[in-house]
Amino acid sequence: MPATSLAIEANRLTRYDGTRRSVADVSLAVPPGVLLGLLGPPGAGKSTLIRLLAGRLRPTSGSGAVLGHDLRRERRAVRALTGVVAAVPPLAGGLSLRANLRLLAMLGGRGACAPVDAALRRVDLEARAAMLARDASNAERWRLAVAAALLHQPRLLFLDEPTVELDPAGVVALHQALRRLHEEGLTVVLASRRVEEVERLCTHAALLHAGHLVDYGPIEALLRGEDALLITAEPLPIVAAVAAHFGYAAVPAGRGALRVAASPEAAPGLIAALVSAGARVFEVTAERRGLAQRLPELEEPGVR
Repeated sequence: MPATSLAIEANRLTRYDGTRRSVADVSLAVPPGVLLGLLGPPGAGKSTLIRLLAGRLRPTSGSGAVLGHDLRRERRAVRALTGVVAAVPPLAGGLSLRANLRLLAMLGGRGACAPVDAALRRVDLEARAAMLARDASNAERWRLAVAAALLHQPRLLFLDEPTVELDPAGVVALHQALRRLHEEGLTVVLASRRVEEVERLCTHAALLHAGHLVDYGPIEALLRGEDALLITAEPLPIVAAVAAHFGYAAVPAGRGALRVAASPEAAPGLIAALVSAGARVFEVTAERRGLAQRLPELEEPGVR
């Protein structure tokens, strides 16, 4: 297998579904052994990005590698090294959880040698293995789905919003299983729409919106947030133009205001430039916006 220092490497990875660009120019470098949260509102592109990175979809453009294997030329190798949990597989209600996992192993071509008991143990289902599937809770079914994805002993595990329909106890149980897998050295990528889940569980986070990667890094840095200036002025096109001149992104922030991605230290120079350009500046407020503030903003209609 090729030597690599990265679990995931993407360079302007893009996927079109018809005329819709579901993943747009995503670039990121993920080290091995992390627990990465893909955070974004519904429709952000999380599921499509997982399928691209797991070798289940071919990118329209851009390039990437997973565990040293090219996402275009070596998709079969990528699939062999990754596990994907996107839904609970169909289960036979009259069979035990262990028997269902053996059946899933056979259907997946892994036969009698599949490490069924080890997979059950890794997700804390060993003591419940004899329970009939029809008596299992939704959380136990999801953990069985994780066990099924571990049967071929992948080095990278993807999960697509597994906690959306779980009760709090089920979320805790699944999180405990994922932490244990991470502590074993498995690289885990979890798609979620919940800031508190990513904050509680993950070591790194990637913030997605409308197919674009908005931010990525260690969870501590993203939770600390980024500096911004909330500028109330008129006309706003002048504010946007001046911000762009200085290399700062600017987005609408309510009536008569723009949020400019600049530090408080930049405020005097920006204000002077705005006045010089003919803008009337009414108020400038420094902000620090972490994930908890940024995700709701991305859910607003029309935000890019």
